Amino acid sequence: MLLQEIQEVEMTPEEELQEYIKRLGILVSEYIGFSIQFSLEKSNISESVDEKEISLGLHVNDIINISGLMDEVITDVISKLIYVMQNAINKTETLDYDLFHNLTAEVSLSLIFEDYVNNNAIGKFNKINFLNDLREISSHTYESSSVDVGIVYCPNNEALKDLKKIKDIEYIKLSSAITIKEFFLNEKPFLKLIDKKSLAIAVDHNFNVFAILRKKEGSKSLYSIFENSFNEYGSNHVTKKVIASFLQPLEERQHLSSSEKEFQNFLLEKIKRNITFFENNNNAQVPKFKYIDVQNKKISFHTGNKFVISYYNGTWKLKHYNSLFAHILYRSLVTQLSHFLWLEQDEFENFIKRLSSNVSKLLHCMKNLSISSCSSIFVILDNPEISYSLSTSQVKNLLKKTALLRKVNINKNFINAIKRKSNHLNITDIDPYLLDSLSTVDGAVILDTNFNILSFGETIQVNNKDYSDTFGTGTRASRAASEYGLSIKVSEDGDINLFRDEEKLLTL
Repeated sequence: MLLQEIQEVEMTPEEELQEYIKRLGILVSEYIGFSIQFSLEKSNISESVDEKEISLGLHVNDIINISGLMDEVITDVISKLIYVMQNAINKTETLDYDLFHNLTAEVSLSLIFEDYVNNNAIGKFNKINFLNDLREISSHTYESSSVDVGIVYCPNNEALKDLKKIKDIEYIKLSSAITIKEFFLNEKPFLKLIDKKSLAIAVDHNFNVFAILRKKEGSKSLYSIFENSFNEYGSNHVTKKVIASFLQPLEERQHLSSSEKEFQNFLLEKIKRNITFFENNNNAQVPKFKYIDVQNKKISFHTGNKFVISYYNGTWKLKHYNSLFAHILYRSLVTQLSHFLWLEQDEFENFIKRLSSNVSKLLHCMKNLSISSCSSIFVILDNPEISYSLSTSQVKNLLKKTALLRKVNINKNFINAIKRKSNHLNITDIDPYLLDSLSTVDGAVILDTNFNILSFGETIQVNNKDYSDTFGTGTRASRAASEYGLSIKVSEDGDINLFRDEEKLLTL
């Protein structure tokens, strides 16, 4: 269709190339979840595009000033993208629009499997065949319930060693390895038993099932155990990036008096010492294995990269939850800047770890909603006051500062679910299952940047807001709410949209 659309209008070789590059930017933007544009920097184009050297420029909208974080995402994706495109162009000797149909699939497989780009045809076929088996298994039901499966992929002995290090898991080796398709379809009870909560499976480099994994009594679900093994590394990495981002503005300040310069150096040294202290005490390593989560017909690949690759209904998406984590943590620290800069090392670490833990808990809830195809809105209001477990009067005063809510539920009986005595609870104090329940109540969950739970089930005002480019009542409400802080909309289709200052920043 894309090729036909372009052929309907006569174009010069230069114009045709510009159109191709424009559409490539749109495709990549949809895949990675934020706006990216390619530009034609250099080309000696005359009559034929095919034989000329082309140099592309890259522009990414400035999302948030966190040193190097977005560069990591872009570098990983673009390096794979270039490889895939070069291979395709070498085969066809032209800029073929048919490439667009498989581009995100090829990039995704290259990100999931490090050796994919170097595999021969058989190696690539085996990986694609494994994906097809996963798709088929995910389409099955057991007694009308969708199949939820947890899979650990161990491509080598190092990955298997990392798996066996996890203390909360019992490792049950099968007498002989079996293909994943045979494992599930030859013995149908496994479709129910391998639920990623109590039981999961391990597959080897040939994608054959060689072990059943069982959680030990009293442990978290296997899904939580495996997800946390990746999240701990990711959250520590992002937290260090977020803290370090406060160094650059200080370092760039010029024309200071001697006393100002002395104070600047004092702050810089203090932050650097705190970063080093945090790094030394929080140095989790990313596992060598990969975790594959199948739920509600959605397949999510947790890899050594700092993001999750998602496949659903024929569409590949890069879910860089770390970027969302960074936005939330950064906003919280900015509102509390005058407090956290002065903390000593132990206090600093405890403060940062508490905030990071709260962000992780919030993100875990959002992921659950996304995978379960449930919608919700989270609004995080800016609150520079360092206070936890707010009183009812404090919550009322904070909400009154905004024109956010149509009606405030503060006096409703169900608000007691988030109160202890007369005070509102902090996310730190509640069970993850309660947070999941609050988020599924119709309306928005309202928090502050200290992660106090102000209210839930709230209706957001969207009066006199002209959002002609935004569709859906919930999405419009979330955008309007971002006038007062960060707003995150989880949609039934699984997308997670982040808004700030009434503009969309990210889609996961």
